[in-house]
This record gives sequence, C-alpha cells and structure tokens, in this order.
Amino acid sequence: MRRSCFALAGALIICAPLLCTTPAFATTPGHNGRILFGAVTDDGSSQLFLTGPHGQATHQITHVTGDAVHPDWSPNGRWIAFELDRSSGCDLVLIRPNGTHMRTLPHPPGRECDEQPSFTPSGDRLLFSSYDPAIDDEAIWVSDWTAHTSIDSARAAPATPPIPTPHRTGHA
Repeated sequence: MRRSCFALAGALIICAPLLCTTPAFATTPGHNGRILFGAVTDDGSSQLFLTGPHGQATHQITHVTGDAVHPDWSPNGRWIAFELDRSSGCDLVLIRPNGTHMRTLPHPPGRECDEQPSFTPSGDRLLFSSYDPAIDDEAIWVSDWTAHTSIDSARAAPATPPIPTPHRTGHA
C-alpha cells in the first residue's frame, strides 16, 4: 500500500507541470497551428523557421543579411512581422509565412531603429518601439501597414516593449 502511495505521488509530481502549461504563443492563430521560431544558422545569423504542430516539415523562411528576431504573427496568420538587426540599424519587416512578399516598413521621421513589432488584435496596425539617437529618445509608435502609409504620429509615453496579445489566447 505504501509503495502504491509513493508511486502515485511520484506520478503526480511528474505530471503536474503538464497540467500547468500555458499556450505556445509562437503558433499561428487556430487549433494546432504552425510554429514560428528563430534559430542561429551555420553563418552565425539568426533566421526565422516554421514547423508543423508536431515538428514536421521544418523550413527556413528568412534568408536575410543580419538577424531576424522578435517575430509576431498577424491575427489571421497571413503575415509575420519581425525585427531585422544589421550593423546599419534595425528595421521592421513583413513577410508571408511561405517566405514571399518581404518588405521593409519605413522608419518614423528622425528614427533609426525600429524594434519589437506587435500586431494589434485587428491586424491592421503594428505597435513597435522606435529610437531617435539625435535626442536619445525611445517611444512607442503605431504603423498602419495595410494602407501602405508612413508611420502615424501617434506617439505614446516612454517605451516599454509593446505586447498586445488578446488575439493569442488559447492557441496551442
């Protein structure tokens, strides 16, 4: 009887972390979506990869000079925004999940480094942090990327990484 209790207690201890896990935020919206992740490649750069929900069909979607970091899925799963870090600065880039239609978004006036893109729940805007070295200022900015317009001048308070995530709950 005592052995059975120890075996049951051991099993509960081992299984408890599985019961307390949170959703994987790297997945595309929807049930058992594709998983987006960054990894260092043979040339030493960080690139973005996609894989299926069970680790099958893994493939690289970025082949950029520099580091592709801080990716975010659009709520509809049709776009990925990421930060491209190069020696000349950092840009925001949009790309389709199949690696096509890559385009760099314009910087706000006077800004040189745009970082940490995050789609709004509606998916029509990107929040991001942007740095102006001339005045040593970092602030949160908003871009209406679907209208192909330049950056809105809706500037927020001092920057902390933008994280609008209501559209990501329950996606694993």
